[in-house]
Amino acid sequence: MPAWISVYCTQAVGEIKPGQLLEDIRDNDFWTLAEQYDVDEDLVDPALAQLRLVPDKSGFELHYRAEGERPLVIHYWAAPERVEEEIDEVLESLDGAAGAPRIADHMQKVQAVIGIEMGASQLTDMGVVLAYEIARWFGSHRGGLIKGDDDNWSLIEDGGYVRL
Repeated sequence: MPAWISVYCTQAVGEIKPGQLLEDIRDNDFWTLAEQYDVDEDLVDPALAQLRLVPDKSGFELHYRAEGERPLVIHYWAAPERVEEEIDEVLESLDGAAGAPRIADHMQKVQAVIGIEMGASQLTDMGVVLAYEIARWFGSHRGGLIKGDDDNWSLIEDGGYVRL
């Protein structure tokens, strides 16, 4: 069963330029991030050597493993009816959630949703690190509120994750 990180963006995402997005996230210290996510640091260099973002039918695939292995799938939803479905799902699940009023207020302004899909093995390799860095980028650059794979909500302030 896939794990998901979702980013609810209040700013239109518009055209995503794969080269620019990769360039922006490459500036990160992936060795420190790998340590924070309890990922073996020996996986960093091979992942960065394989790193490429390829457009697909619903968004992008982020390849960081050997050819033929599962990439991260980055879905991009901006059609109003699909965004509304995503918002409705969030609002139905908020009962008693930490930060519920803030999340509900944010949902009123959402224009696009980014869904980052990971397989179970990607939660223990560089996939989880890269997924959260993609989410951080959308959180920082497109006003995104982030629902992590652990169902916890965060926002990005001064470049860092702040849990609600």
